[in-house]
Amino acid sequence: MAKFELKDPLSWLGGKAEENKTDKTEIETEKVKIIYSQPRENIGGREFDELMNSIKTHGLLEPIVVKEDGGGNYNLICGERRLAAFRQLGLKTIKANIRNDIKEEDIFIIQIIENLQRKELEPIELAKAYKKLLDKNKTIRDIASLVGKSKSHISDMISLLSVENDLQGKITKKNVRKAIEVSRIDEAKVKKEIIKDFDELHIKDIQNKKNSSLDNDNITYLINRFNEEHSSKMSVLFLKKMTSITLKIPSGLKTEKILKQIIKIKED
Repeated sequence: MAKFELKDPLSWLGGKAEENKTDKTEIETEKVKIIYSQPRENIGGREFDELMNSIKTHGLLEPIVVKEDGGGNYNLICGERRLAAFRQLGLKTIKANIRNDIKEEDIFIIQIIENLQRKELEPIELAKAYKKLLDKNKTIRDIASLVGKSKSHISDMISLLSVENDLQGKITKKNVRKAIEVSRIDEAKVKKEIIKDFDELHIKDIQNKKNSSLDNDNITYLINRFNEEHSSKMSVLFLKKMTSITLKIPSGLKTEKILKQIIKIKED
């Protein structure tokens, strides 16, 4: 698989801009269309204001990347915020790198790589971007290689999509590690309590709440309840941090069914 350089997300393709189409090509901003799905969902805020101030002071340091549509206009590949800033500043033309050689299936990957290098994507935006790559038949290993991150990072970010929408709306770059811990909790009641106090809790608090959701007393209670309801004789032996459970399974009752029944008792 091709490697990309951090300074140039387009180097992942291994190609060069077409002849006579340089970074200094000026195109009209009104002719640039946004038809491809963009990883970034929110382009406003303080960073956008800083970008506009930088453009006013220093001009555009990095051209946008576009592809000709064949009808005199251009489809944007990279640079949505830069384009939006130019339009808001009332500037009529913008520097562009025209790349007609880029394949449709590579566009979203290039967008993600560029945003990662600029550190622009918020955690949930990043999680959704990785999920889209999964949906395009990429594996966790593929994505990790493409974006230069670890497989555990990719898995952790995608796990954020499993938490409730209320929490997703609170996730920022500062608290993303806490949110990942919440995504690892299976018990609904514990997760609900943590989400309610999410802003006040530290990572250690969340880990402690997760670990205490199945302490020794709870396990003993679940086993006893199961024994009562199924005339079984299960015993549980606790050895420091390791729990050993000996089962005597009633005739005709499969292990899978036992586990489902214990989970049902726990949820009740």
